[in-house]
Amino acid sequence: MKRIVGIDEVGRGCWAGPLVAAAVVLASPIEGLRDSKKLSKKRREALAALIHEQAEAIGIGWVAASEVDELGLTKAVQLAMLRAIKRIETGYDEVIIDGNTNFFKNVVGLKTDIVRTIVRADDTVPAVSAASIVAKVARDTHMTE
Repeated sequence: MKRIVGIDEVGRGCWAGPLVAAAVVLASPIEGLRDSKKLSKKRREALAALIHEQAEAIGIGWVAASEVDELGLTKAVQLAMLRAIKRIETGYDEVIIDGNTNFFKNVVGLKTDIVRTIVRADDTVPAVSAASIVAKVARDTHMTE
């Protein structure tokens, strides 16, 4: 089975709080995965718990609001995604990023030839859906603490 790292981010365009990206490698399919924005809070939290239990690997990258201000949004998203993928401690064959921007293009030390971008991957690629859910729940939890 091809091991795919799905990556998505939340917090872009928010007025407060950090930008958060998650990278997820699923060990097996999880029923009900889709874009976190299309799920109720209760369903997101239940799926996030299931993902944390069953995923082969999860990495979360945080970029503070002050870093976003300093770096700008594009570089901050790239940094959050890099921090997330660097926490993946298993091998993988492909990286799929939600959207149409390859934030890993020309990144030294990263195998960029295995990176693909897919618009709406957060709703169509299970590993990216899982990343969307993990990132959203992590950020929401942080914001309520």
